[in-house]
Amino acid sequence: MIILNSIKQITHKNILHYCCFLIALTLASCEKTKTIDNSNLVAIELETLEAKIISESGIQFIGNISSLNKEEILDMGFMLYDLSKDPQNPIEISMGKDAAKVGKVAYTYKAKTSFVVGQTYGFSFYIKTKKTFYKGERITFAVDLIHINEDNIRYAKIGQKATIKGDFAQLNGSYLVSFGAESNETATFEIGQNKSELSFIVPARNKNHGDSLEIYLLHKKENGLNQYRRKLLTVGLLGSVNKPASNTFYYTDALPISGLGIENAVEGSLKVLMNGKSIDYRSGLAFADFGPFKGNTIKWAIDYGNEVVEFEDAIQFKAPSLSHLKFEPNGYHSTGIIIIHDFDFYKYYGTVLPEIRVGTHKITNARFGGQSLIFDLKGISEGQYPLEFISPMYSVKSDMMIVLKKFALNPLPRKEVYHLDQMTLTGAFIPGQGYVLSIGQSSEIFEAKSATEIDIKIPRIPAGDYKLKLEDAPEQDIKILDPQFTDVSPKTVSVGQNITITGKGLNDVDMVFLNNYAFFPSHINGETIQIPIPYTVLPGKYKLMLRFNYNNKDFATNQYIEIL
Repeated sequence: MIILNSIKQITHKNILHYCCFLIALTLASCEKTKTIDNSNLVAIELETLEAKIISESGIQFIGNISSLNKEEILDMGFMLYDLSKDPQNPIEISMGKDAAKVGKVAYTYKAKTSFVVGQTYGFSFYIKTKKTFYKGERITFAVDLIHINEDNIRYAKIGQKATIKGDFAQLNGSYLVSFGAESNETATFEIGQNKSELSFIVPARNKNHGDSLEIYLLHKKENGLNQYRRKLLTVGLLGSVNKPASNTFYYTDALPISGLGIENAVEGSLKVLMNGKSIDYRSGLAFADFGPFKGNTIKWAIDYGNEVVEFEDAIQFKAPSLSHLKFEPNGYHSTGIIIIHDFDFYKYYGTVLPEIRVGTHKITNARFGGQSLIFDLKGISEGQYPLEFISPMYSVKSDMMIVLKKFALNPLPRKEVYHLDQMTLTGAFIPGQGYVLSIGQSSEIFEAKSATEIDIKIPRIPAGDYKLKLEDAPEQDIKILDPQFTDVSPKTVSVGQNITITGKGLNDVDMVFLNNYAFFPSHINGETIQIPIPYTVLPGKYKLMLRFNYNNKDFATNQYIEIL
């Protein structure tokens, strides 16, 4: 039965086709005649054209109908797809069957909620007939009406509120501000009443002055995945320098700069202006780096890169005081030096000493280290003078006076001497002060016992002609003589008795020998030596010899002592 029905259908189709062929052949033989068989349906032709964005929730969809047929139209309109959700379940936007006409078709659609920025939507034009459903190609679109003004902010302060100007009507509470293309660091924002300003707090953590910060809008889809980021703009970050707690500092103190984003500021992005100089801020930058100054009250400012902000209060440098300095009460010679202790020159003057004056005399050879200053007094005459430090910042003067006294050395009391001879030099001295005495290669300090006398001792150096020099006094000639032996008595002595040796330059005798017997003197001066003869010495006749400390020199006398 099934096979028979199929044969009947095929036969019927062939007969129909054959009849159509005959009709067409007959019409073709007639001139200027055209007949359309309305029963031979042609598909409706339509296409999806474009979506015009009107507002954050308004879209004008445009399609085109190229041709219609005799099918009964039930409806026409557009399909709207949310491609982030279920693209197989679109919203059907009906225009009704009466709108179906050949030509362009436009329909303005107002959504109940704003389209999501960055989300992809699709739409297609359709016609539904009683017989079938026609649909054009699906076209995608996105609605992003956010506009950033061209004259927008270029800088934002760390930890403070920043405001972007533009059109933000499309935004709602499902968005966040994100800092970076892939950063998880986000912040909520506020939209102004006229929706022309977007405000947020710039984060402070790990943000430094001079860094760049990319600001994005972040939206997470309802399924929690596929975050959408839309870059708004890039700004330069600005730190904030705190107002100093104090405005009084030493010249060499570090600048009192602290604040948000300052500690690790990008090199060269933050500058300090002071004393006509602009220096890149760095850790440890000191006031002295901007010196020298004229005066000790200084205005200063911070150049953030976008603006210069001057501090309201000026810096006041602490001026030194010399009231605590104490000088030698007995005075100084112009041949001497002064050492000033307990004064920290560095914190007041840095590495450059001020002009130093004793009275009106300018000191040119001063040097300092730590908290001590050293200079000599050459060229200054007798008198009393204040010590003064003069600089463009401040000039200070000592309360106590420096007393300068005359120094002089009179002619030597004698020109020929022996080793270890005592001699008193006369002249003009300062009691208790030490003076350097030089004879040949020997130098020794002797203290003045009064304002007119210094006791000295002739050094152990080879005999000969020398120059004696005391400090800066003119040199004087002096001759050191070899020691001399004169006599010994008695020449016959019993054990237990003393013998006395006489001569000159005997101060340096170390031991006295009688042959192999060695004796230490019991009394000695430059001209006499006494030694006792102990009971251990055997009777006999012994040759006398002297041994001196200097080079262990032996001096044979060719004198004999007889011990009974």
